[in-house]
Amino acid sequence: MFRNWQIAAFSICASIVIFFVEYPRGKRKKGSSNERRFQHYLTVIINQCGPVTRNYYVRSIIHLVLCIPCFFLLPTLIGGLCLFITAALYMVAAIKGEKWIAITKKKKEAVYRLESLQPPSHPPPRRPKTDESTLQT
Repeated sequence: MFRNWQIAAFSICASIVIFFVEYPRGKRKKGSSNERRFQHYLTVIINQCGPVTRNYYVRSIIHLVLCIPCFFLLPTLIGGLCLFITAALYMVAAIKGEKWIAITKKKKEAVYRLESLQPPSHPPPRRPKTDESTLQT
């Protein structure tokens, strides 16, 4: 064991929690964002946690609190800096009035996908047949 190994263990546990909170994508204002793979399982959990996970002011404070212990150990310093920058970005986003909104699938999109999987009704275009005598000259 090395000295201050508890800080490294804390950093690993905090990074796992941050991964599960940050993995689901939020909906963009334009509505053109795609859902990540297996995101819908974590989206349910984030929606149930309420403003703790959806409000960017709260996320900023949580990231700021989690980055403080990382500054006391050299191997976790870069991770702490990344968390500090993330906290600053979340604070800027919160000041601009942004918040996390879950991506929901629409029923119309599912119907459209089923319609687009139908086989084509017309054959593909063919090249016109040419005489063999015109090809030799």
